[in-house]
Amino acid sequence: MVSLAPLYRSSIVSFVVDQLTKLYVVQYLNLKEIGTLTVFEPYLVIRMDWNTGINLGIGGVQGDLAKWCLI
Repeated sequence: MVSLAPLYRSSIVSFVVDQLTKLYVVQYLNLKEIGTLTVFEPYLVIRMDWNTGINLGIGGVQGDLAKWCLI
């Protein structure tokens, strides 16, 4: 029988690293205030943008009804 534990561990590690990276860039590198962070132009330029739409911006509806319909 194949164990799914490595898959679960790698998923959790990936999620934690992703969230910590976002926290670091937005809060500690102050991306929220400066808006654009040039690391290695033109290949790596980080820009701040908030997705206020639902479901990754599909539909662009911002009402509670649309959110509950997706659920």
